[in-house]
Amino acid sequence: MHEIITLEQFGRTMAVVAVAGLLLGAIVGAGIAWARRSRQPLLRGLALGSLGPLLWLAWLLFRWTVRIDPQTHYVGLYRPQVLIADVLIFVAAGIALGLLYRKVFRPVR
Repeated sequence: MHEIITLEQFGRTMAVVAVAGLLLGAIVGAGIAWARRSRQPLLRGLALGSLGPLLWLAWLLFRWTVRIDPQTHYVGLYRPQVLIADVLIFVAAGIALGLLYRKVFRPVR
């Protein structure tokens, strides 16, 4: 029995989606900004598009923390400190993004 999708395939897919999302957010945001004669839609498009690269970086970080290294017998998935560190990192990133997005998506008066 083998995997439906390998970690390498998923990683490549995440990289493609990250770049495509950023470009799509910038293009759509620029188009709407041009039509409305405002720069706010461009910032919003870039903010939404930046989620792709951030998710890809989060995936790379998670893969590194739970890695298996047969030479040093390191198995990150079984270490409580790795789980706690991952939770703290992702909670801090979520709070930071929430504060940033609150400023970007604030209604224009």
